[in-house]
Amino acid sequence: MKIIKLALLLLSSSIVLTGCGANNGNVVLKINDVKITRSQFNKALLSDKKEHVKNTKGKFNISQSELRKLFASGTIQATLIHQEMIKRNLTASEEEIKQARKKRVKMLGSEEAYLEMLKLNNLNAEQEKENLTYFVKLEKLINIVAKPKVTDGEIKKYYNDHKQDFYEPEKIRFSQIFLKTNYAAVKNEILEEDKKSKLSIDEIDKLSREIVTKNEELLNVLISKVNTSNFSEIAKVYSQDPKSAKNGGDMGFVTMGDISNILYGELSIRKVGEIGPAVETAKGSHIVLVKDKSAAMYHPIENVRADIEARILNDKREENYQKMLDGLMANADIVIYDKTLKKDYVNPIEAFFNKFKKRK
Repeated sequence: MKIIKLALLLLSSSIVLTGCGANNGNVVLKINDVKITRSQFNKALLSDKKEHVKNTKGKFNISQSELRKLFASGTIQATLIHQEMIKRNLTASEEEIKQARKKRVKMLGSEEAYLEMLKLNNLNAEQEKENLTYFVKLEKLINIVAKPKVTDGEIKKYYNDHKQDFYEPEKIRFSQIFLKTNYAAVKNEILEEDKKSKLSIDEIDKLSREIVTKNEELLNVLISKVNTSNFSEIAKVYSQDPKSAKNGGDMGFVTMGDISNILYGELSIRKVGEIGPAVETAKGSHIVLVKDKSAAMYHPIENVRADIEARILNDKREENYQKMLDGLMANADIVIYDKTLKKDYVNPIEAFFNKFKKRK
């Protein structure tokens, strides 16, 4: 459930958990009884900026002002959530913390990526545990305030309203023996390989025609010999598509759009087990064997019920969670001391900030 971006919540909650009530530096935010100092805010913001740069591979696509406002939003949300956790006496056991760490590792892709994230954000072992504890409590809070039920009627309505989501197009499995018989394609391939321009235009033309002629002769021989029993072996030896040749020409299941329209159109009208004449495309000649077909269909509601229920639940959880957060913000005593955070504040809580009078 992507209610709040992982990295942003992690860093914002780090301020909440490790820096509440500090007196050093000027206060930039006050959320109920929690004061966030400028030094705390800027230190965590710098870590978030590093994470953002890393994730965008150096392409920093957000301004410093926007980043500060987004981070302030995350800090306010994380603080209010933390306070609600305390109010509800939510706890996290050692086993729950251990499982939360496993989830974070899985979310980030690997143990190495997780450790790199901790290092990048300067989080020591104690701070890591505090944040994992925070996430355990967050999940419990979500399950308390945002755990809806889904009725059979809602599932049926969703299925009818989104029936196209459960459409399965026609699929065709085939094998091919591919030969380079298209002059333009062969010529372009030679030009790409001749990067140092060692060949003249006439030499390239001559070589291209020789290759095409040779392959056309081979094509005629193979068509006369190939059948369903020896197709795989011939493909391994003669097919000029290395990727499929090693698998005996097997291309797996394809749908419209996966391959050229010419080739797919020919496959769609052939019967399973049929080889037939070679198909000519812009790439060359394809001797094809249709191996299997799966007709287009709509998955019955019984087969997709669990998926639909999960979708509806997720939408309801998002909605209920946001309602809880809106309620917390509406009843909170939030003061924004930093003028740059006040000015032209944008979503997700722009409307909320506009309710407050300017305070120095």
